[in-house]
Amino acid sequence: MLELNDVGVRFGSTVAVADVTLTVPEGEVLAVLGPSGCGKSTLLRAIAGLEELATGTVALDGTDLAGVPTHRRGFALMFQDGQLFRHLDVAGNIRYPLSLRRPNPDRRPNPDRARRAAPSAVTERVEELLETVGLPGYGSREVSTLSGGEQQRVALARALAAEPRLLLLDEPLSALDRSLRERLAGDLRGILTQTGTTALLVTHDHDEAFTLADRMALMFDGRIVQHGPTQEVWTRPATRQVAEFIGFSTFLTGDPARRVLAATEARTPRQAGTGGSSADAGRSTVDGDGSTLALRRSALRVDPAGSLEGTVVSAGAISDAVRVELDLDGVGVVEALADQHATLRAGDRCRVRAHAVGMARLGP
Repeated sequence: MLELNDVGVRFGSTVAVADVTLTVPEGEVLAVLGPSGCGKSTLLRAIAGLEELATGTVALDGTDLAGVPTHRRGFALMFQDGQLFRHLDVAGNIRYPLSLRRPNPDRRPNPDRARRAAPSAVTERVEELLETVGLPGYGSREVSTLSGGEQQRVALARALAAEPRLLLLDEPLSALDRSLRERLAGDLRGILTQTGTTALLVTHDHDEAFTLADRMALMFDGRIVQHGPTQEVWTRPATRQVAEFIGFSTFLTGDPARRVLAATEARTPRQAGTGGSSADAGRSTVDGDGSTLALRRSALRVDPAGSLEGTVVSAGAISDAVRVELDLDGVGVVEALADQHATLRAGDRCRVRAHAVGMARLGP
């Protein structure tokens, strides 16, 4: 288990990371999610021993790592560009950390040693890792001939070859195009689960974090503002700042919130298990307690069978739907979705269906 207790990092008078306390149980993946410049990569570097701590401790299995150099921590790092050895083929890159595990007469690691003939057990391990990352038979290929996604798979195989106590992933898929990133994220999740690897991922990509991680920590301005199981954070943001960052775009209070909740087909996440109808639950959550109803645009869908009505303000196509801005009767301006082939123009009247999935209640 990785344990961070009140970890802080400073660069002169600038506080880059402040009072971070987190745990990563063995075999789990934690995603630290936040906007660019929030301090998440600095936190990862501090865990790796590449940045000096101003406060707090980093411990693994109860052992404080203060004073333990990076190469002695038993961690592996994977970056967005892979950082593969260009003068080695695929097998040579994967074999390199395996060669370092054998007695090395040299004072410092030498990548050229990976060119030398390896024992059959090492060769079998390289082939096994290539199978694991979906690249069987790629051992003799030159790194320069691989696609970006294939290079990242090789980088992952190389990281796993070291059998790390902890795998640190710094925006590992951000250099790839969207479709490849989504596909590789799913594959990476399967590989980490299959190998039982403990990992900490830092990313600004919501989908990447949601796909890969068991738990999620939201970071702003160097501080963790919410953490917990990924699904819980995704559906139950603690603050408006968190909600906005993870995709909630409409915020309602009072009568507008009650009107939407009364039309909702199922209870919102924080209402589940409370009993009563969705309308009763909706009224109980927004009457007099200062709470806010947060909506993703997926919570409202243009549908002839819907019980809400509104006027189209604007509409524009996105990848798999039409994003609609609506002036919803008795509610105000909201964001909604329509079917991909819907033809909507400003001024059109339409009906809207409300779905609990995509709604959350924010406390006062």
